[in-house]
Amino acid sequence: MSDRPSEFTRRTVALARGQHGIVDRRGLTRLGINPGTVDSRVRRGHLEPVFAGSYKLAGSPLTLNGLRMACVRAAGDGAVLGLKSAAAVWGFLPASVSIEVLKTSRIRNARALVPVAGYVEWPYLLARRVKCLAPEDVSEVDGLPLTTVEVTLRGLAGVMPKTRYEETFDEADRLGLIDESRLSKVAAGCQGFRGASGFLEQVHGRIEDVGEARSRLEVLTLKLLRDGRLPSPAVNVMVAGHLVDFCWCDRKVIVETDGYAFHRGRAAFERDRLRDNELRALGWNVLRFTYRQVTRRPEYVQDLIRMALVGPPSSGPFEVVSPRLRR
Repeated sequence: MSDRPSEFTRRTVALARGQHGIVDRRGLTRLGINPGTVDSRVRRGHLEPVFAGSYKLAGSPLTLNGLRMACVRAAGDGAVLGLKSAAAVWGFLPASVSIEVLKTSRIRNARALVPVAGYVEWPYLLARRVKCLAPEDVSEVDGLPLTTVEVTLRGLAGVMPKTRYEETFDEADRLGLIDESRLSKVAAGCQGFRGASGFLEQVHGRIEDVGEARSRLEVLTLKLLRDGRLPSPAVNVMVAGHLVDFCWCDRKVIVETDGYAFHRGRAAFERDRLRDNELRALGWNVLRFTYRQVTRRPEYVQDLIRMALVGPPSSGPFEVVSPRLRR
């Protein structure tokens, strides 16, 4: 086609719109744009290179998703986001501007040529070569090709410390991101992969009712209850007008867990004590544990809950009672 700015701009903007502001040489030539025209537009400053072969439109900011797309496009056909970068897109790990890309053929690490808007850290493409990427191992989120949650978790087992990996797996499970059938298939074929034993340990040790938990601390408490062979509680239910973390209704026992994010400050301290007093006045045995107690003194927590549960049962059927209006 002729080098007509209006036609070039129309096609380039249309491609960039579906790729978080990113275009690449292969994509443009597939639209019928001559490679020489692409080079000319780069020289004129109409396209700004992010990596070799991938560009953003001149004057537009490079967003984190734009960086992710630029990394995938720079790595070539068949490349997908994987490991921590895939987990960040799925939402169970924090985002980073160092982007991990998987591909079955060799690719090289590369430093981006432009910064990411709003980030001080300079971005990198971190290349990871894998033996295979089956079609069923790949998904798409917001136009970004990436490994499925289950394949991502399998891969992370081989590159993360044990405790951190357990937290990550539990968070993906808590958010309801794991597909049961896909998880079974990935687990059945994970032998030979790095970290396979840790992955299988998490698969077979999944926590009942983890999807009801609102925080990592609640997940740890559910694990503690399971490991102590304690009866399963109701999780995050309303009792007498209060949302409680864990409740054994037939024993009138409530357990509350205090994470710093939700219970810091004097106002939270006063509020928690007020609700505890109201519940106790209504006949509930309320136990409250901190993050440090749950993580560093699990036997102590288990023993106290066990003693509370073997106490005298409630005198009648469970009933939600609303407290009097607080002044």
